[in-house]
Amino acid sequence: MTKLELIGHKVLSKTSIEPEQKFGSIIALLMVISICITAIRVIQECEKNRTRDIHGDDLTSFYREKFKYLSLKRGWYTNLRLKKIIRQHMDIDNYRLYKNELKEAILETSKDLSEKETYSLMEAANND
Repeated sequence: MTKLELIGHKVLSKTSIEPEQKFGSIIALLMVISICITAIRVIQECEKNRTRDIHGDDLTSFYREKFKYLSLKRGWYTNLRLKKIIRQHMDIDNYRLYKNELKEAILETSKDLSEKETYSLMEAANND
């Protein structure tokens, strides 16, 4: 199992979404991974001027701290952007049912990401 799959399972384990739900566990896992990668891209775009001269492990550490900060602060803009990203990846009925639960699970998971998990997410965001 890849790091991305493990992160997706971590997020889904913090929700009440059943693996047998109508959109299926594999599709739910892919959806969560896609939401996380899209969120990473948004953060990278917002921070591109600050990270211009940062490379390698320092860049991973910078983003890991940024994810932790955003997940602890949970400001209105963070919530708004994350809900928008979730809405882009889900149909309207599932969005209405799971938007807050999924948002909270993603923020909870992002607060405890390891360096390797952060690197895997950043690598996936940069490769797609």
